[in-house]
Amino acid sequence: LMQAVFLATVLAACRRHGLHTAVDTCGQAPVEVLDAVAAFTDLWLFDLKTLDEQRHRDATGVPLAPILENLRRLDAAGALVWIRIPLVPGFNDGDHDLDVRQRIPSIHIAGGGSFPENDVLILQQVDEDLVYFL
Repeated sequence: LMQAVFLATVLAACRRHGLHTAVDTCGQAPVEVLDAVAAFTDLWLFDLKTLDEQRHRDATGVPLAPILENLRRLDAAGALVWIRIPLVPGFNDGDHDLDVRQRIPSIHIAGGGSFPENDVLILQQVDEDLVYFL
């Protein structure tokens, strides 16, 4: 969503050609951006790293509340949202964090819908030399 104008343009072009559209996001964006892109998005792949406000802020540098509000906003609009939890060893792999899967349905408040999919994405440890090379 950081390149919202470009993204909305590409998604609109995809729609004109009858293509299904999906956006993979962490949900950190101004409401205006979210709404502009949502007009052309069939499916949202929405990553939630943790539901703990302080841990989220410490790890990402941004507050969690606006991200959850964007999730609620998409739900209220009837958007198809698949919530994904990137499982990061040592960060969000404890029992409390894994409980997020059970708490996901309680995140939304407005639309009365549900999130049909939620997945835990297991991230592999990557060699630091490879990361540097990439």
